[in-house]
Amino acid sequence: MVNTRDAKNAHTPGHKKLSDCNTIQYLVDAIRRHDPALIEHGMRTASYSLLLGWIVKLGNSDLRDLYHAGLLHDLGKITLPNEVILQDGVSVIGDYLMTECTPRVSADMIRPWPALQNVATLIALHHERWDGAGLPYGLRKNQIPLGARILSLADTVDQLLTQKSDSFSAQATAVVRILRTLSGTRFDPKLVEVFVEWFQDIFLETLVNYPWLERSPESESGPTFTPATLHPTKLVYDVI
Repeated sequence: MVNTRDAKNAHTPGHKKLSDCNTIQYLVDAIRRHDPALIEHGMRTASYSLLLGWIVKLGNSDLRDLYHAGLLHDLGKITLPNEVILQDGVSVIGDYLMTECTPRVSADMIRPWPALQNVATLIALHHERWDGAGLPYGLRKNQIPLGARILSLADTVDQLLTQKSDSFSAQATAVVRILRTLSGTRFDPKLVEVFVEWFQDIFLETLVNYPWLERSPESESGPTFTPATLHPTKLVYDVI
């Protein structure tokens, strides 16, 4: 998160000066007004991104940029009306169109703030793939900035973990299987293994210490928590 003591003034498109803190809050509030669920996804993605960045020993400045990229990576979706995006909770425009356009739109909306240039770059490139089949430039492997590779994985992790499931442990097993299937094609294989190692440890700890949180087969709702909500101190407060 931003250190207010180090925050510098940045120019908004209207030349109004905001501190880095106020700029981030301004953009977060814009997303929340459009769709509260979107910023909740952003906060969880930011937490997973921060965790991975900390494990691979990114510096504090890079961690802050990565956290803010997670928060704001779906900013471009606020340019689309809800009735276009959602119809009974299901996307009604092509997945390809969303994949191709949203990261670049989000990045373009952030670039007017000089202090957020690196954040914009991470967002613009987080749909690139390890195998070079991603968007928008077809970058591959280490051509993709490490922060963008982390953000890509964190974004997918949250989407997988917020799907409805009758069994928390079964969902955890499925997440690991999916990530390993995509390792080396969509995702950086080293990052996948780093996340999976932590993920398996914390889920084992969770099921041992909080067994009542395992969902029963009769449950119609999804998991009541994810690692990002159950262990916030491990993801945010201890790493910056």
